[in-house]
Amino acid sequence: MAQNSVFVYNNEISQTPMTTTSSQATVTVPNVGPVMYDQIMRPINPELCSDQVPHLKEQYKDESKGDRIKRLERYNKDFAQFDVAAAEYLKGLNTQKNVQRKQAMASAEIEEKIREAAQLQQLESQFS
Repeated sequence: MAQNSVFVYNNEISQTPMTTTSSQATVTVPNVGPVMYDQIMRPINPELCSDQVPHLKEQYKDESKGDRIKRLERYNKDFAQFDVAAAEYLKGLNTQKNVQRKQAMASAEIEEKIREAAQLQQLESQFS
């Protein structure tokens, strides 16, 4: 039995950068959401990419109710597949972020140790 589905889409994609404020810094992050969404969705269903979604209403204006239900069921499966792929993508980004953070911390610690050693050597030379 076909399940009634509701498919809602946003045909206005914001290109506004997101600003995040913490107690230490304000960081403006470019809005990569539409690019990331399209990159993940295109191999799954190009029809659901941001450049195509605004045209769906016109494209399917004459489809039957039965065809519409089948299409929306297909879209639901596509979005489920998208969610899995997006989670993997974000997991990979998080891993890369953590690696970069560890490398930056290690580099900062090395620089601090060199600076401390130079200061210590300078102090020792003053007492010699």
